[in-house]
Amino acid sequence: MEPTMESGGQRTAGSNLLRSMPPAVVGVVVSGVLLAGTLAFLPWHQVDLGVVSASSTGLGAPDGVLGVLAFLLALAVPGTVVATRVGGWRPPALPIELPVLLVGGSAASMALLVLKLLLHTEFLGAGSWLSLVFGGALVATSVRASRPVTEP
Repeated sequence: MEPTMESGGQRTAGSNLLRSMPPAVVGVVVSGVLLAGTLAFLPWHQVDLGVVSASSTGLGAPDGVLGVLAFLLALAVPGTVVATRVGGWRPPALPIELPVLLVGGSAASMALLVLKLLLHTEFLGAGSWLSLVFGGALVATSVRASRPVTEP
């Protein structure tokens, strides 16, 4: 699709698509991507002894499996939202409704982050705290996005 000019700025098809999505859906996508990025790139544990320093992301030890599972859920929830809302994908018949599953996935991601934090509370880096913030945002926006849209 060709870029269009609106109010002196250049807009692409992607930005128009983002503007057409409800704010709660945009929140799910943004918070999920930020959570995944925080887990993958920022230090979860950080030790600085002056001469020697070491750090580990949320995907690494200790208890890296908890971080990896939270990372996968942080990508799966917004990915599913985008696939269903934008791509028109319809999931197969599930025993529970998709919005409930997405909220559950977000809550499971947050629970894994809290468990990882509680198991090793020493030498926490910025990634651990930001992951909790973005995990909470993912849960909150998932709950908001799961509500049915009502017309005024």
